Amino acid sequence: MKTVQRLMALALFFLSFTALCETSTLVHSLDQIPSAFKSKEGLAKFQEQINGDTLPDGFGTTLPAGLSAKTIVELVAPRENASSAWLVGVKPWSYRPNSFIAIVIFSVDTVYLAMLEYQENKIPAKVIANYGKPLDIAGNTVNWDNIDLGDENLPNSDDMTYYRFDFAPFKISENQTAFGIRVNWSNSYAGGGADFQALMLFVAKGDRIINILLEPIYYFSDIAGNWHDDGTRDHNLSEGENIVIMLPHKTNGYYDLQLKTVGSKQKQVFFWSDEKKRYLPSGLKP
Repeated sequence: MKTVQRLMALALFFLSFTALCETSTLVHSLDQIPSAFKSKEGLAKFQEQINGDTLPDGFGTTLPAGLSAKTIVELVAPRENASSAWLVGVKPWSYRPNSFIAIVIFSVDTVYLAMLEYQENKIPAKVIANYGKPLDIAGNTVNWDNIDLGDENLPNSDDMTYYRFDFAPFKISENQTAFGIRVNWSNSYAGGGADFQALMLFVAKGDRIINILLEPIYYFSDIAGNWHDDGTRDHNLSEGENIVIMLPHKTNGYYDLQLKTVGSKQKQVFFWSDEKKRYLPSGLKP
């Protein structure tokens, strides 16, 4: 097997190992819902919403030794007031030596993203690539039509929040690996709620970070049903996930990728557009 094929097979195994199937499970009381989850991440989000449990540190707010939040804000968002930032996060980026992905959030509409180089007592922190402006990606740019996922009661784009980094091995070419950010929406309604996630992929090109993909990736919904004499109530938990599979075929020098809904035949191939500098669904390919 050729080296590239081995890498693609390894990536497919890695991304599929923790995958879950689209499921719908009826339970007879609220306290039975946690055991019905297939996704540990979905369960953690549900427990956070219901019980106020603390979520894992998805953006790396425990900063590297010797690197302060004030320094990061001054590097990543020099025109902003550092004291106004409500989240400053940094996580190591293993695909480049001494590199970190940094995010600074002031509000949903004012989010900064950069790649830093840093090594305590050896390399002072500096920006090696950034988005160039606040992220201009809003919830209404997610195209829920490319591949259906949780298509009932779709989220209100105004409720979008930035959720966590996703550093799965999104190897888009021999020498480039993209990194991801999960964004999140939560819907509440009488007797239940729903949670949706989309995956934003980014790549550093020169000194700029560009967004190359934004697609639905995960959802769960909890729909309450009939009441019982003991005061408990039925709940129907639905859950689904898309996974990203890097394909061996290339378009314009970049591997095609496939977004596949686990547990179903639904899938969509995306190709690299040199004109748009991002991945587009194959139906748009000339």
